[in-house]
Amino acid sequence: MDADLFDAAFLASLRGLALRRRRRRAADLSGDRGVRERGGRVEFAGHRAYVAGDEIRDVDWAATARLGRPFVKEFEKEASDRLLVALDGSASMAAFGKWRVARRLAAAAGLLGLLGGARVDLHLLSGGTARRVATLRGRAATPSLLRALSALAAGGAADLARALAALPRPAGRGGLLVVVSDLLDGGDWARSLADRAGRGEEPVLLEVLAPEERHPASRGALVLSDPERPGEPALRVEVGDREAAAFAAETRRRVAEHAGLARRLRGTHVLARTEVEAAETVRGLVRANGGRR
Repeated sequence: MDADLFDAAFLASLRGLALRRRRRRAADLSGDRGVRERGGRVEFAGHRAYVAGDEIRDVDWAATARLGRPFVKEFEKEASDRLLVALDGSASMAAFGKWRVARRLAAAAGLLGLLGGARVDLHLLSGGTARRVATLRGRAATPSLLRALSALAAGGAADLARALAALPRPAGRGGLLVVVSDLLDGGDWARSLADRAGRGEEPVLLEVLAPEERHPASRGALVLSDPERPGEPALRVEVGDREAAAFAAETRRRVAEHAGLARRLRGTHVLARTEVEAAETVRGLVRANGGRR
């Protein structure tokens, strides 16, 4: 584990926080449908692969024998308690200190999920793919989550639309989908996000932007290059106060558009400024979702 990235002060700052879904389904309440056994589970939703921390009594031995690896039965309430953290690992995230902040935010979301009893799936999004990094459950999985995030590096193109579509879906409906990204991808990733929301996932957008990307201070002749397309020629532009103001206005418009998308999908959007401590951003997210602070 990177002790500088995940220092004791950062971990201590998350104490007392809880990340909850804003919309709760009837099956998650004390409800009357189904059989409420062993922690409030309700109707059978399907199967999923066994992960460390699962109850051995939940293993479906027939499915395990048939498929050659352990599978457990999943119930509606358990599916709704799933937390999927999708971390944008494209090259643009390596600029301006965003990668450090993004991994701290992903760690915070995952830790709050583990402490809240959720099954946490961590995926790295890059090149139109969603690579599973870890599937974890229980407080004891905290070191594994932090070690997994410490080992990740950013690089390559994003293609968020394809990457979000490639993420696995829960056996039932529900759960939180936390996307940690600068959202600078020009593709139609909003459609992919809306499709997942329509299938029951509640989206949480943590939009990571540095000061240089919100209100650039540089002036004069600038040479701009796209870190996700290193083979393309650089662009030389003249930037004065007028151009910088127009850039800042466009950034505000884009952030507002992303916030509006999250509201329409009955989810949450938080602008994660790199100059602000990640724990403070997480506290803002918890307040927005009605969790403890």
